[in-house]
Amino acid sequence: MKINKKKRFWVVPICIVTILAYAVWVSFLNINMGKTEIISCNIGENISENAYQYKASEYNILTEKEFEKKYGVEIDDKLLGMYSDAKILTVNMEITKIDTDDSKIYKFDLSNLYAQTLTYSQGISYNLFTLINSETMELKNINDKIKIIIPYCFVKDAFSESTWNRFEDMSLKISFSNADNSKKEIILHE
Repeated sequence: MKINKKKRFWVVPICIVTILAYAVWVSFLNINMGKTEIISCNIGENISENAYQYKASEYNILTEKEFEKKYGVEIDDKLLGMYSDAKILTVNMEITKIDTDDSKIYKFDLSNLYAQTLTYSQGISYNLFTLINSETMELKNINDKIKIIIPYCFVKDAFSESTWNRFEDMSLKISFSNADNSKKEIILHE
């Protein structure tokens, strides 16, 4: 019986030492690595990411019917029909290929652009994107420039009733990563 008491006696100090070591390590990382700096810009301002410069000139929050009317398209009923309600955020964006040391290794890709509220992140709706953008999406040479409209579809099912009712007044941004500590973002509405 005495052996069991000795084993139990050592378990508690070992657990305490392990917890303290973990706390010291986390504190060390937070102090030395610090918080990620966030670089922000507003509508009409340029922001660079990799070998591209982005400038959002306008945004709209539309219902399905308003979207169809504004862009002269018809959304397939199967796309949004399963949801009780949807709002479509469109962002007019000008993207330019810029000269950087690494400009040859970066391929043009929109998949890193996320629309974010304070509590929700949404990627580009490529089904809607192809309905309203017909120009070629290539940026091969330095100073090549395209103007596109990027659509994001937010559905009511992902929000509370009160949040959904004030969606137009919520903070909105375009982030260059789906992580909360994104380094670069375009502020649409604060």
